[in-house]
Amino acid sequence: MNTVDVLKKALCGTITTRRLASGVIAVGTEFNLSDGDQIGFYVSGKEGNYWIADDGSTIPFLEAQGVSFENNTRGSALSAMLAEYGFSYDEERAELISGPFSDEELPNAAMRFVSLRLRLQDFLLLQHPKTVANTFRDDVRQAIEATFEGKARLAFDQVVSESLPDIVADAIVDRNGVEPVAVFFGTNDMRLTEAQVLRLEAKYQAQVAVRVVSIVESQRPAAVSSRVLGRAMNRLDKVLVFRGEEKSAMQALMELVGIDSTVVGSSH
Repeated sequence: MNTVDVLKKALCGTITTRRLASGVIAVGTEFNLSDGDQIGFYVSGKEGNYWIADDGSTIPFLEAQGVSFENNTRGSALSAMLAEYGFSYDEERAELISGPFSDEELPNAAMRFVSLRLRLQDFLLLQHPKTVANTFRDDVRQAIEATFEGKARLAFDQVVSESLPDIVADAIVDRNGVEPVAVFFGTNDMRLTEAQVLRLEAKYQAQVAVRVVSIVESQRPAAVSSRVLGRAMNRLDKVLVFRGEEKSAMQALMELVGIDSTVVGSSH
């Protein structure tokens, strides 16, 4: 299997590749950043000695948006995040880089880079905090708690598995004998994309049995692009609409964990 085939398998075929004159492979993915740009990276090397790097714009872009990593807190947070994903920052070339990787290690490294790029957006969220409280998250959480009290185990803001430490689910619904369900509150493009990344990593890298669901506020959520929403509907196990459909959304979630919502409803 050549390098391109290895990468396509890792990212479920959702990539474009172009081999440059230097021999470096430019890889484009269908994972979007909050500004609409797609995540891409470069693979250099050969014969089990591969390196992954960005285009040298990731950190400079964040700094141009006013994120200063000279601040001890943010500088330490950046260092910890890079270490968590196994990448380093070459200040001279302004590149995020990691390697070398064998053929077997390359797929997982590619997924880690995609997850890292998504996580780095958190610095922009900290730089430009929202002033309006998001009641949607609170309402969905309360609905899940009320629906599954005494029926299933619930965990909030946790990772699905130790082998999938990079992405935190908003809620995890777990019931004996049934695959757990990781729930992502679809408040923006990034959360829907992270849900897709988790599903890919669970299925193709970590081989963790989990179903991944996103709950969006409405049929046309303002903070979610139609393109990202469409991909989520095609790639996740379920995308549920909440506002105006609260009861049916919770019923659909109950059915995913093997609870007969009609029986539960008739008992009250």
